[in-house]
Amino acid sequence: MISLRARTIYNPLGAADVRDLQRVYTQIALDLVFFGIQTAFSIAAASVLARRAGRSLLMLVAIGVLFFCAAISVITNVLYYMVQLPVYSGKDVRSILQLLFRLDIVGAVAARIEYVLSDVIVVWRAWVIWSDNRIAKGILLLCTCGSLVGAILDAVWHITGKMHPHPVPKAQPLIMLILLMLTNVVATILVAVKVWQYFRDIKSALGLSARKTQVERVLVLLLESGCFYSVVWISFLAVQATIGTSKFTVAELVASVVLSISGIYPTIVVLTAMYDDKERSLLDSAQVSHAMRFADGDKAQGGDTMDDNFALTGPSTDTDGSTEPSIRMYDMTETHASEQGENSEETRTFMAG
Repeated sequence: MISLRARTIYNPLGAADVRDLQRVYTQIALDLVFFGIQTAFSIAAASVLARRAGRSLLMLVAIGVLFFCAAISVITNVLYYMVQLPVYSGKDVRSILQLLFRLDIVGAVAARIEYVLSDVIVVWRAWVIWSDNRIAKGILLLCTCGSLVGAILDAVWHITGKMHPHPVPKAQPLIMLILLMLTNVVATILVAVKVWQYFRDIKSALGLSARKTQVERVLVLLLESGCFYSVVWISFLAVQATIGTSKFTVAELVASVVLSISGIYPTIVVLTAMYDDKERSLLDSAQVSHAMRFADGDKAQGGDTMDDNFALTGPSTDTDGSTEPSIRMYDMTETHASEQGENSEETRTFMAG
């Protein structure tokens, strides 16, 4: 009887292979961590939006699509690396080339949809507080169209480059990044202008230098987060322009982090806009407009005007007989509970025309 012994073929990994695997595992870990964070914020935003009516449904759909694209990007990225592991044990790489191509295309398209949708939500943030200014809205619309066109062109170039490999100009991959960055920078600048108008016209008139109103907190938070997000995009653009995609250690990791932040940040923007639980948020009312005014029913009667963009107006009677300010306003309410359970409420009103 002939004894048959199974032959085991060993393919030891070299130092370069080990480094590549470490980088792959690092990127996958980052993707999963950031996706977990986005999942938490998405659930929080969805729970808030689901209790509201009207335009909140549109934002709920946007958050859902954003989360869906992020999930596809993470899944395809993980699978893209996992299916290549057998190659290290001697499997022919040609057997998985078609699968790698499909995973790469699906992930690339999902990532670009996520980029564009992220910019749309960021632009919506600025659009709401400039709802009565046609120039500002025109600039935002132009930037959004630029981001959309840039993402479509980049997706087409990416797919054709995979199907028919050819030399690509170094500036070509930067076109989409530049357009996306400009959109975020412009939206952040417009928010900064509105914050400046608020401090110039409203804050100084109300004399609340020691106490922050809710609208002030929302505006400042939008500005700070917008600045951070713009810095992220500028840094990403700088990395891509100087390093490109040749060095996996930096460019790929930065791209993965930026894509994750692109899904997290808009969700935070929506949560910020829904900060007021009494449905007086930026989403529903678009109160913070170009001509900021405030109403003081106790001191002002009629139309005593302080300056061109700042007017005091008296109260008017609503159809149900109740006395309401003549122009819609924000009610800034802060409740302080004592140890005995008693609450004292201090209401500040500020109006955006």
